[in-house]
Amino acid sequence: MPMIVPTSAQLIINEWLGLREVLSQITTPIQDKQNDVPHLLSETQISDGFHGPFHPMISQIFSLYATIGKMKVRQIIIQDDNIKPHIRELNTNLSDDINLDLNVAALDKTLKQLDSLAKKQLQEWQENIDHWQQQLVMQLTFGGINLSELEIKELSQLDPLYVLVNRFTHLHLELPKTNSEHYTFAEYFKLKAILCVHSALSRQFKPHGMPEIEKILKNIKTEFDDIEEKAAELIETQEQATQELMQTLRY
Repeated sequence: MPMIVPTSAQLIINEWLGLREVLSQITTPIQDKQNDVPHLLSETQISDGFHGPFHPMISQIFSLYATIGKMKVRQIIIQDDNIKPHIRELNTNLSDDINLDLNVAALDKTLKQLDSLAKKQLQEWQENIDHWQQQLVMQLTFGGINLSELEIKELSQLDPLYVLVNRFTHLHLELPKTNSEHYTFAEYFKLKAILCVHSALSRQFKPHGMPEIEKILKNIKTEFDDIEEKAAELIETQEQATQELMQTLRY
């Protein structure tokens, strides 16, 4: 089920430039990336970021952005003599181990580090994604699937999850069941492979229903297992890096 993003949350996320840039890169359709004019993220894009295959990274860095944001608001309020008398109780729901003595300058420094970390983690995913895309093209080709240049191009580009889901709807294909409300990269690339094989079989006037497609995909099951394994390793590594930065905000 798509996440409903309150307008207030949408505005706040758009203010966090590092997170906004990362979300924009992974949730903007290819054809729209030709437009260099900055734009605010839509509710669909934000929801896609939290439910698509990048959700472990997005959730981790979002939590840290939110913590820094709350700390900055608290510091601004307690230092403003015009506001402070009107605040009866300042409750930002921060955990007890958060260092509330950190000033705005220190928080801005951590925020810049978080911006850099978010971009670094996206690059780490991109390097793996490039490899996974090449492997899928190679394995499908070795498996006797005659892919056109267009099909190879589409399999090799990073589409937002909602774009793939819309294609399934348009083609009247049933979406494979997932283990949770979040898609993993293995599940994401299975969607890409299904669409690719469907296109190739249809173009060659061969049976192209889900039974035929699933039969082909069983031959490359090890590729999806490998994606699942490598993704889990990267998620763990990135979580450790995010937690290390989080430690700078604690006593």
